[in-house]
Amino acid sequence: MLQSRNDHRPRPLWQYISIMLVCPLGVAGLIVLIGPAAAGGGPPAPACRAETIRVATYNIEHMSKMLNVALVKPNNRTREQWADFFSDEEDCYEVAWVITQAAAAPDILLIQEGCSQDELEHFNTHWLRQAYAYVKVFRGNSPRGQHLGILAKNGFEPLEVREFADEVDPVDDPALRKLKEGGGLAEKNLLFSRGPAFVKFRTPGGHVMWVGNTHVKSKYGNSLPVVKWRIREMQRTREICGELLARGDTPYLLLGGDFNDDMQLDEFEKTLGRDALSVITGGQDREQLTNLTSPLIRANPRGGTYHARVKTKYPAAWFDYLFASPDLARHVRRTTLIDAPLAGVASDHLPVVTEIALPGRKP
Repeated sequence: MLQSRNDHRPRPLWQYISIMLVCPLGVAGLIVLIGPAAAGGGPPAPACRAETIRVATYNIEHMSKMLNVALVKPNNRTREQWADFFSDEEDCYEVAWVITQAAAAPDILLIQEGCSQDELEHFNTHWLRQAYAYVKVFRGNSPRGQHLGILAKNGFEPLEVREFADEVDPVDDPALRKLKEGGGLAEKNLLFSRGPAFVKFRTPGGHVMWVGNTHVKSKYGNSLPVVKWRIREMQRTREICGELLARGDTPYLLLGGDFNDDMQLDEFEKTLGRDALSVITGGQDREQLTNLTSPLIRANPRGGTYHARVKTKYPAAWFDYLFASPDLARHVRRTTLIDAPLAGVASDHLPVVTEIALPGRKP
């Protein structure tokens, strides 16, 4: 017996006959009556309202050190801690100013080189004045207290968290063992020390999107084996993005972080004939990602997000990026580098912010 989409009781036969008589398309009229579920389609997508979302990525230099002394109770501080406290208070103020100024003011903030869960909650409460309702530090393998964090404003509902700290490196390279021992990765030959990790959010407007954060192996001790390791990190990160999108619950995914590589070939990448960063955007099908930072680089190729301090002795480099799935990238309005003078002293990285205008959708 044919059934309607919303009512599972059989319809009287006369209703079907009357539809076929008055509708010149006959059977097509039946399909309209019974709805797409019985015609082979899925349930209708939920309604969403149009909204604009801002997402930022920000490597905050030594954030944990910056906050540790600030968390010590005043009556327990030594003289040295008091001296550090006033220096760290200034750092906290500078970082908070950069995050909350109108040019940035992200709805979702991705932090690299971050702090512990307690410290990030303290920073959000004391310095950001509880600007964010969701505060999360992801599990990682860094022995230096460099953690990934994510903050989201009120109305962003976390639906699922995915962390990949336990992924094993498919290559056991003896040349990397010393570096991996220093990074706490050697015993299990782990691939990632600082990410990636993802949160699936329902936005205030009802859209669903994955937001990921990562901090790829640095150029410290750079060598051909290190570059190959960095490429494996980026390739697996791209594959994870594709796996999340392949689930089909949303076409929207955004990945941000410190990728510790620019769009130029370093001496070891020239040997390989391959740029590590290009691996992120080199995927096919579900693994396709669009580089949202590219317009900034084209406009200022000699600029950068790293070593962007005032009067730095190092050349600037583009290390911090935002990437998006094609379905999300087409709704991006603009991507901005926050390069106010105070941002140049708050950290050795500048934040990157993207603004996304998601369209409304009827059920």
